[in-house]
Amino acid sequence: MAGFSNSVDVTRISQHSFVGIRTYDNGRLSGGNAVVLVFHVKRNHMQLPLRGESSIPRETPRALRGRNQTLMRAGRVELIVVACAFAATVAVRCAHLSRASVEHFDEGVYSSNLWFTAQQGYQYPDRYLYAPPLMPALVESSMLFFGPTPAGWLLPTLVFGCLTVPLVWWVLRAWFGPQVALTGVLLAAGSDFHIVYSRVVLTDAVLGFWLLLAVYLATEAVRLGGWWRTAAAGVATGIAWWTKYNGWLPLAICATALVPWRLTQRAPPVSAFRIAW
Repeated sequence: MAGFSNSVDVTRISQHSFVGIRTYDNGRLSGGNAVVLVFHVKRNHMQLPLRGESSIPRETPRALRGRNQTLMRAGRVELIVVACAFAATVAVRCAHLSRASVEHFDEGVYSSNLWFTAQQGYQYPDRYLYAPPLMPALVESSMLFFGPTPAGWLLPTLVFGCLTVPLVWWVLRAWFGPQVALTGVLLAAGSDFHIVYSRVVLTDAVLGFWLLLAVYLATEAVRLGGWWRTAAAGVATGIAWWTKYNGWLPLAICATALVPWRLTQRAPPVSAFRIAW
């Protein structure tokens, strides 16, 4: 449009949507004749920022929550793979339970509460030297329902061992994406070490579940804030600590991660004092 001068007025109507009015005015025409065009523009995340905007978007807690919800939307094929991996997990860990037996000395300590009297505290003598009270209590409760059978003394480790596999998928998907999550869930389902420890009356399978859950909840509390996330991380850490004496490790992991987090992230994380609490 030669001979025309033009001006543009742009108004933002949402985070990524703009409405503009461009006016073409021919000053030679009497009466100030003009041509007015109204246009609507949508800007996606891959386009360059507008003038005055930073090229690095700020990740506010609300944006992080939205990103996390989008991240966790799994497709049908992915869910089928995870379901098949979980079914294989249960099948392998629960196969031939009648052949299982108590062999390790600590297994006898954890599964012998029912064989001691009130004068002995319904527990193995000096049991606190071997483990906190949660694992023996779980085994005792299971044996009260199923009796002194392999299903009775193995139920706690079987349950938490099987639940660890989908938890691995969930955590890896939140941290690294679906490809890593699918690889991790298949490796966890077929791990011979994890299969063995899920079929013995030891604390390792139960501890692994609560330790992973505690670290995940702590990272969510650091990224997104919220008292209930911090409280949930603390509860999971407490249960891990109640399962085995090294269950405090989520505290050490989070404490050592806070320093590089503050140095590399734009948004400040939750206070270290809140996480420690």
